[in-house]
Amino acid sequence: MSNWTRSARIVFVALAVSILVVPVALAKGKPPGVGKPATGPGCKPAVSVILKGTLTAVDAVEPDLSIALLVDKANKHGKVLVGQTVTVKVNGDTKIRRNGKATLGDFKTSPADRVMVQLRVCKKSVSDADTVDEWTNGSTGILATTFAKRVSAHPAQSA
Repeated sequence: MSNWTRSARIVFVALAVSILVVPVALAKGKPPGVGKPATGPGCKPAVSVILKGTLTAVDAVEPDLSIALLVDKANKHGKVLVGQTVTVKVNGDTKIRRNGKATLGDFKTSPADRVMVQLRVCKKSVSDADTVDEWTNGSTGILATTFAKRVSAHPAQSA
């Protein structure tokens, strides 16, 4: 047997083994804990929840910044909240607008401003929350653990 045939046989066997081993290694997938979580901070995928309504209260005192609104309209992710008064937490990363840049102190409850709130929430959390209590429950509800991404207000319409 020549040296060339022996080398070709070794290369052929190595190639056959690698063809069998690589798919098995890739089929396992990622180990647990690797990648983005499905719930909690930094989850993927996240969806936008849009709530529109009238302002009922403003808490512009640090550290618990929040607004309360009576929800008149919502996108499909927040439809369970229509007709409810909900409290939305706000932090320094929230974009706040009322006729341009504003602060929560610029919002008016009498006559009540019209408000639009955008939240970024884990898709899994939204699909699991089919009752108002799962959204608004004290310290464990979605609204209690999520800060608004954007709050836009417009003055009340004159009659």
